[in-house]
This record gives sequence, structure tokens and C-alpha cells, in this order.
Amino acid sequence: GHGILCRSEMGVGDREFDRRKELPGDTFDDKLVALRECIGKLPENYRDTVLLRYEKGLKPAELAATISRNAETVKKRLHRAKTMLLHCIRRKLTTELSGA
Repeated sequence: GHGILCRSEMGVGDREFDRRKELPGDTFDDKLVALRECIGKLPENYRDTVLLRYEKGLKPAELAATISRNAETVKKRLHRAKTMLLHCIRRKLTTELSGA
């Protein structure tokens, strides 16, 4: 890993993530930049959970022990964070592609 989230680690399906890949200016690099910016905009508890999971490579059980939460809470938080990230990335790419 490069210390950055990849779509398979995020649990986001290729079809969902790449749905708009055919649009001009919407490259993997654009998505990566958008992802980094969107991670920075997550609420702190979600951002910290995402970074511990995907940058540090902690499994949900290890992460749960680290942040003093149960594993189900961690899994729900990761799922919600992924949903927020997907919506944020879509908004950013749509805005950038429309020239706004």
C-alpha cells in the first residue's frame, strides 16, 4: 500500500466508483485528489477511523480496541464514512467537470 485508500479496501465496487470514468477530465488521478480532499472533510471520528483502518492497516477488531469501541460500531462507522466519501467525490468531480 501507499498509505492511501484504494477502492477494493474501501469496499466500493468498481462499477460504482468508475461509473463516470468515461467523462473527459475525470481520471483516476482526479478521483484520488478528490478522495484525499474528502477524507480531510470527514468528521474527526470518521476520519480517524478511516485512516487507522486503511493507512495503518488495522483490522476492525484491532481498531475497536484502539479507539475503545466495539467492532460493530467500527464497522458501522467505516460504512458511513465510505458512503460520505463516495458522495463527496461524486460532488467534487461533478463540480470540477461542469467548470464550476
